[in-house]
Amino acid sequence: LTSSFYKTINKTIPEGGYCSQTYRQSVDIVVNDELGAEIKVRFVGGTSSAYSAFGYYCYPEGADVRQIRNAKKYVVFPNTKTGVGINGGECVKLHYIDVNGEDQGTVFPKGTKIGWFISNNAFTRKGTTPTGNVGKGGGMFYSTTALNSDKRTHTAAFKVNNFIVLSFEDWDSQDYNDVMFNIWSNPIEAIAPDVPSVDPIDPDDASVAYSMTYKGILAFEDNWPS
Repeated sequence: LTSSFYKTINKTIPEGGYCSQTYRQSVDIVVNDELGAEIKVRFVGGTSSAYSAFGYYCYPEGADVRQIRNAKKYVVFPNTKTGVGINGGECVKLHYIDVNGEDQGTVFPKGTKIGWFISNNAFTRKGTTPTGNVGKGGGMFYSTTALNSDKRTHTAAFKVNNFIVLSFEDWDSQDYNDVMFNIWSNPIEAIAPDVPSVDPIDPDDASVAYSMTYKGILAFEDNWPS
């Protein structure tokens, strides 16, 4: 992700600033391709001081609030503290997990909606919330506005060229730049969220998608140095 791209984002939703109402909206996406689609999520960055977990949930188009609330939640990035838990550009391909909690692979069927959540400070065993309370995290915030206890929309969205930026406000400020991520699909046109466009600072910076794939076996030792 290029430096000029980050400058465009920071100009759009500046730290300590005010996120325009133009960008504030629920950012649940829907798969509209007859054959379904694969969905990827890329971490862009964030300014939050919280060690929050980020994840997703699936529900059928037309589901009521009760169904959405009961949808199982799955963590994508356990720690979104920039530079500590994760760096901008890291990406995960999501799996479609049905209403029974069964993994159906990487293709999300047509009509599936995907929502997002932030579990504030959930990575820390005991975190101090912005109100000074000590405990396990500082609450849950969802892209589905009806699920938020304060009934506030906690997400914003815009696109730079064709790069869709979704962003969370993880407490009660107005800058909406606490956790930022990007989504895209294969095929590309399988998701088409209606989000406003932002002009890039560098007009020549038309491509911000690069790929580095790692495959292999990861093994852990839980009794080091044995």
